[in-house]
Amino acid sequence: MFGHSSCSGPFKQPKLRPEGREGAAKTLEVFCQVLEEGLVIAHKDLDRLILARELMNRVTAKTRSSSKRPELAELFLSRPLVTVPLGSKLLMVTPKAVDLMLAQLGGALPYELTGRTRYSRVWGIV
Repeated sequence: MFGHSSCSGPFKQPKLRPEGREGAAKTLEVFCQVLEEGLVIAHKDLDRLILARELMNRVTAKTRSSSKRPELAELFLSRPLVTVPLGSKLLMVTPKAVDLMLAQLGGALPYELTGRTRYSRVWGIV
């Protein structure tokens, strides 16, 4: 029942089916391919985060020394998702202050992921 093709629709089929003496060589080849694909994805992810950091650093470079806006920018880079309550807790400011800092980021603002306008808004670098 579990091996039936209609039950395993969205799941990927394994790339590896070792046969005979070439099993070890084929296993190593598939492992290297998977590793290479993972490195390409990680490199793209790193490039995206570096670009986001540079953009946010340009916006936060003109702030006062007591501003928490640079810390908010670092928070976006250190976490995949950031909410207003999380930002206010970690930066030790009010939720309204986090909303104002988000508005001040302007074009460097990370994407709002939930599509909501009031409650439970979540931002992240996509």
